[in-house]
Amino acid sequence: TLRNWVGLRRILYNFVDKKIPNKYRLAEYLLLQGMAELLFMSTSYYAVIDETVEQAKWNCGKSLSGLVNGVLRNVINNKPELRKRIHKSNLIPDDFKAILKDYSSPQIKKINTSITWQPWLDVSVKDNVRYWAKKLRADLLPNGSLRVKRPTRVEILPGFKDGQWWVQDAAAALPVQVMGWINGLTVIDLCAAPGGKTAQLLAKGARVTALDISQERMETLQQNMNRLGYHNLRTKVVDAIEYMKTTKESYDAVLLDAPCSATGTLRRHPEVLHIKTQADVDRQIELQRKLLSLCKNIVRVGGILVYSVCSISKDEGERQIEWFLA
Repeated sequence: TLRNWVGLRRILYNFVDKKIPNKYRLAEYLLLQGMAELLFMSTSYYAVIDETVEQAKWNCGKSLSGLVNGVLRNVINNKPELRKRIHKSNLIPDDFKAILKDYSSPQIKKINTSITWQPWLDVSVKDNVRYWAKKLRADLLPNGSLRVKRPTRVEILPGFKDGQWWVQDAAAALPVQVMGWINGLTVIDLCAAPGGKTAQLLAKGARVTALDISQERMETLQQNMNRLGYHNLRTKVVDAIEYMKTTKESYDAVLLDAPCSATGTLRRHPEVLHIKTQADVDRQIELQRKLLSLCKNIVRVGGILVYSVCSISKDEGERQIEWFLA
């Protein structure tokens, strides 16, 4: 529903003469969910109609049940045409478009298409990547990540409980990979939780300090490291800004996977399309600059600093790096 929200809403208001009043907003949400189920999922038609109508009655009163029933039956009767219409439609909300200001029309078209793709399950393995590619029936990607294309519960896959691998999108694995050879080097992961990149650093043989501001998130990181059998790391629950202002420690490599708008994760988290705007990007810029400017205090001369964000906005990515270098 969230992936196709803009297209679904456009179709809904082709079938409905007036805007559904705010007090019945839940009925609109139920309709959009029912439409998504009819168009893109394999649930029986009668089940979708029955459940959606009953929910509308229960939450909004009987007066809307006829409307809900009528709209959903219209969707069934026009399903092939409606699927094509959504496939061709612009699915990027107006409030999100400012974030894409640096992208060309062909690029935005590709971003729009990607919204409809379900993300695969990517994993990073400790070692013996070809063995685990075969064991998990996964594709080995050029960066060494494995991509599992069959839908399944993660915890029942071979090697998960034994701590042989961890879930990590291929893109999220890149910042550590660009560090190159770090075996034996001291590395600090400044915004470490939940620990995917921390695990990568440890797998590469680095001596790791993992830092995060949240006690709860650090506990999650520790649980993940325990499952993977990684116990040779230091952890610190502290604000990275305060730590870098006061510490006398320095490191061979610093990883700053900075807090950001997360707008580059829209395939896995399509809700960001509807809750993030340029204002969210602007709020993160100052914090990112504070963190970046302090990193020079803790990286040794000749050392490595990697700055990364999972934002699609160049204001948080390329422009921040240009600002730092200047």
